Amino acid sequence: MQRLTVQGVRFAIVGLSATCVNSGVFVVLVHLGLSGVFSTILAYAVAFLISYFGHSSWTFESKGKLHRFLAASLLGLAMNTAISYVLVDAMASPAWIAAMLMMSLTPVLTYLVMKLWVFQQVPDQR
Repeated sequence: MQRLTVQGVRFAIVGLSATCVNSGVFVVLVHLGLSGVFSTILAYAVAFLISYFGHSSWTFESKGKLHRFLAASLLGLAMNTAISYVLVDAMASPAWIAAMLMMSLTPVLTYLVMKLWVFQQVPDQR
């Protein structure tokens, strides 16, 4: 149980770090005049690297399956892109509103996918 708690806290720290970088890069790029969708893709790429290395080396202490990590990250990217398109590009809402929604919804989804699928622990068969 303690391992699960430590892992959850580590996931939150790595995820929060990646999410803050993602949101910061996103807002700056939109402010510089890039579209919400293009800004989302670039910001997510930066956050992907932070997230993968943080989770594999610290949170789960396992490399996991890179193709699954990529699939989970692309699911998050699709979710963020949809939010960005609807709020920033289609509705002309301020970028910070889209960023707040992305910061609150996407981490929950990706945690579940990472824990249950990407870094799934196989029981020891001893």
